[in-house]
Amino acid sequence: MKKIKIVDVVLKYIKTIVFEKNAVLDTKDAVDIVQNYLGERDREHLSIICLNARCEPTHLQIVAIGDLCHSTVHPRELMKVAILSNAASIIITHNHPSGYVIPSVEDIEMTHLMKQVCHIMQINLWDHIIYSGENYYSILQESPIFNHDLLPTDEDE
Repeated sequence: MKKIKIVDVVLKYIKTIVFEKNAVLDTKDAVDIVQNYLGERDREHLSIICLNARCEPTHLQIVAIGDLCHSTVHPRELMKVAILSNAASIIITHNHPSGYVIPSVEDIEMTHLMKQVCHIMQINLWDHIIYSGENYYSILQESPIFNHDLLPTDEDE
């Protein structure tokens, strides 16, 4: 006879950070959130910011810590946070310790994959942002794989 564990899956609260605005209105707002939390790091840190339907940030989590040049994450790790947070939208962010914020081929491929996964899960992928110091690159603004509206459109649903 096999015993099956009955579980509750929950988010574990660790701490809070201060965000001066109510909602994330542009890319700089998202960069401010992660830089406030992470600052400058010597390795890549891939994070997810979860937003509610009003684009208010509700949760932030570091999903992967890599090395100097890359970090690896499976889509399910990002989606786990989004689902547990009941996110309407997510913003993926990661730093480039080198200071060079242009995305790699792997960054673009991962973003494209996450766009597909988010579409299936009916969660809007708001942006994927690469940052270093005061510089940042918004794949939302620079890549044709995204709609250029800040809020989800009927096409995203």
